[in-house]
Amino acid sequence: MTSINIVHLVSGEQVIAKVTELRDRDGESFCFLFQMPMVLTLVPSDTEGETQINYFPWSPFSGTREFRIGFEKIISVGDPLPNVLSSYIDINQPIYPLLTPEEFEKYKKSQGATTK
Repeated sequence: MTSINIVHLVSGEQVIAKVTELRDRDGESFCFLFQMPMVLTLVPSDTEGETQINYFPWSPFSGTREFRIGFEKIISVGDPLPNVLSSYIDINQPIYPLLTPEEFEKYKKSQGATTK
């Protein structure tokens, strides 16, 4: 399994990342690999009743953007809303390509189809 997901951690954080399930030589899953994880928080907007999403690096003082996370640290894994996924990819793809060139082309075409 590899995809961009929102993960709820036992720490209470909601993290968006490219998530890959890592397996040992016998094919048994042993942890998740998070690539370019970012903490999601809601920030009140200047417009009354509206909020904005803030994306902040999950481990800003680390020299790596890949982390192995044990299953016991995860409460749930889910798909992001389309606007959250789009923002996350737009923020990261230029500096840390999460999608292969083929995946990125497919993503761009799907974005063009949804905006028409």
